[in-house]
Formats: sequence, structure tokens, C-alpha cells
Amino acid sequence: MQHITRPIHTDILKLLRYRSTALKCSVIGDVRRKKMDKATITLIAALVGASAVLATTILTHFLTRRRESIRHERELEAEYSRWLRENRQEAYHNALKYLFRVAAGGAKLETKDNPILPHDADPEWYKDIAEANAWLSTVHYYCSVEKYDLIGETSTEFANLSNMLLGFRPTGTHAWETFGGIVSKQGEFDYQEFIDYWNQVEGDISNAARHDLGALDAVRMNIGR
Repeated sequence: MQHITRPIHTDILKLLRYRSTALKCSVIGDVRRKKMDKATITLIAALVGASAVLATTILTHFLTRRRESIRHERELEAEYSRWLRENRQEAYHNALKYLFRVAAGGAKLETKDNPILPHDADPEWYKDIAEANAWLSTVHYYCSVEKYDLIGETSTEFANLSNMLLGFRPTGTHAWETFGGIVSKQGEFDYQEFIDYWNQVEGDISNAARHDLGALDAVRMNIGR
């Protein structure tokens, strides 16, 4: 049997071709991977950049809205403070104004011998008493929390005295124990007792006005900062 022999160089050529093809595929794969890696890196970088821009935009929007909200709140606080101050100032001013007129009306009664209420009182005096009561109630509405109980008690007590000065005679004992020295059950009027009590009321209202209006000035200064 005769063996067919192939030239050795033919096998060598095939081997070389195979290795050349494998090397080419490897090189192409590396190139593709490198290209893919570059594309991936570019994509990731783009995503990171877009995320940073989006986060910056959101943060800027949030901070802007927050600044606008804070500014709006301060404007509302300032407006409320102005409104409250104007109403408080008006209430305190008129309450004290009519309290002084009530004191002046009481002084006129002092010039009469043994005045009897309500017959010997000037009708204008009772108008001033009614105004004083109305403005004391207004002060009670607008005053601070710290002065609320004091103003409420003062307003109620002055209203009770006003009823007695107008000729109403309470049936309870508290009013007579408190104001019996100012006006008796027969309507006799004691100006000195009256003015002593008036001084107490005027002092309470004046001190409350200084406290409340001064406190509002401090609030306005803090809001303006």
C-alpha cells in the first residue's frame, strides 16, 4: 500500500493561516471591546452629567421657592403686625380718652352738694361712660395674651360700676362690696372713692398699652431684619 505524502509546507501554511485568523479575530474583539468600553464610559459620563444638571436645577428651584415662601411669610407677618398695632393703638387711645372724660364728668358732680345718681349727672357723662365701656371691650379683644386676663377683669368690673352709676342696683353682694363706697343704694355719689378706683383702672390700661405697643414694636424690628 502506497502512502500519499503531502508536502510539509502545506500543513505549515494551514497552521499559519489558522493562527493568523485567530489573531485577527482576537484583535478585532479587543478593538470592539475597547470601542464598547469607550461608548459605555461616554454614556455613563453623560448620565452623570445629566443627573448633576437635574439635581442642580431641582435644588435651585427648591431654594428659590423657599426664599419666596420665607419672604411671603415675612410680608404677611409684617402686614399682620401693622394691622394689629393700628387696631391696638386705636383701642387703647380711645379707651383712655373716654376714661379721662368719665373722670372729668365725675369731677363736675363733685361741685354739687350731695349729688344723687342718676338724676344729678349730666347725660353726656353717661355717653362717655358707654364709650369707655365699648373701647375697654375692644382693648380686651386686641390686647396681648399676657394682658388678656387683666384687661378682661378690668373691663368687667368697670361695666359693673357703670351699671350702678346709671341707676341699676345689683342684687348680689360682690358689686356692693366692691363699689358700695362709690355709689350707695340710695344713689349717693362719693367722688373721692370714684377717682381712687378710676386711677387704678387708668393705671392698668396705661401699663398694658405700654407693654402691648412696645412688644409690637419689638416684633416689627425682628421682622425687618
